[in-house]
Amino acid sequence: MKKDFDPQTKEKAAGETRALLMDGHSSHYTADLLEYCLENNIEVIGYPPHCTHALQGLDVVCFSKTKAVWKEEINAFKELHKWSIDKADFCSVFG
Repeated sequence: MKKDFDPQTKEKAAGETRALLMDGHSSHYTADLLEYCLENNIEVIGYPPHCTHALQGLDVVCFSKTKAVWKEEINAFKELHKWSIDKADFCSVFG
């Protein structure tokens, strides 16, 4: 958290409160983490137990359609070219 979330969001937040979404496992909520978050204006929001997969906003709302279309494009590429997509094909297929 100190190496990734904080440095990558602090400047953009410009002093505003930031939200950190975490799964509800109790091992993630250490006293050190919570104290650091309080000191740095970070609001920790925990998902209820066993619900993370259903409630992850970006996965459920934004990326689910992208994933479905990506799978369709990969299948179309394989059918047309008779080989699997590799790094060299990524941009043309994704685009």
